[in-house]
Amino acid sequence: MKLRSRDNTRIAAQRLFFCALFVCAPALAGNRAAPFVGVTFEDTACVGDSVGNGSGPWDYMERAGLAQSLQLVENHHFTPQVENLVRGQTSPNPVSDIFFTLTYWPNHHRALNSLSIYSRRAQARGERLNPPAECWLQRAVSFNPKDATTRMLYAIHLHRAGHKESAAQEYQTASKLAPSDLFISYNYGLLLFDMNNFEAAGQMAHKVYSNGFPLPGLRKKLEASGHPVP
Repeated sequence: MKLRSRDNTRIAAQRLFFCALFVCAPALAGNRAAPFVGVTFEDTACVGDSVGNGSGPWDYMERAGLAQSLQLVENHHFTPQVENLVRGQTSPNPVSDIFFTLTYWPNHHRALNSLSIYSRRAQARGERLNPPAECWLQRAVSFNPKDATTRMLYAIHLHRAGHKESAAQEYQTASKLAPSDLFISYNYGLLLFDMNNFEAAGQMAHKVYSNGFPLPGLRKKLEASGHPVP
């Protein structure tokens, strides 16, 4: 779904409001750029607007020391209704507020997850986001390549879109960055199962369930296919 010109105007106005609240103080400015990179699933270049008013972008991995900046964006844009895709905060559609949140916090994990879910629902309705979710996710990975959770979210999005080999590459990198993260191992196991690599999927299942991981989906898939968790 392409944002209409009035939506773009609204986002621009929101940025001016955001800047006014912060007085665009240099002390609050982000420390690096967050340009769009990569290509869409249709093999066209990812293009989008990045922060240009001196405030942000900020790294979600450093949010503990940037509580004021994060709260301002979340309170005005990434509300529970937006996160759960019930409605927007500044417009009827939540995607504008998600875009705004990610503009200033490129690797905001929950906003990326909400956008990925929204994107799949929009696609089912025959709509297309602009920029599409995969572009925002690639931008997030580029912004902080060491953020394992962002790589996992991108891998999940790739997996659900049928790009299994690319998803596996992201999971491999994420696993190296955070080898003890059970959510990464669990979701990687789901991908390995869908790639018919049952032995590797079983190894992932053994790792997560021996450590008390609560979600039963991977175990059930393996058992139903005759590959019980070792």
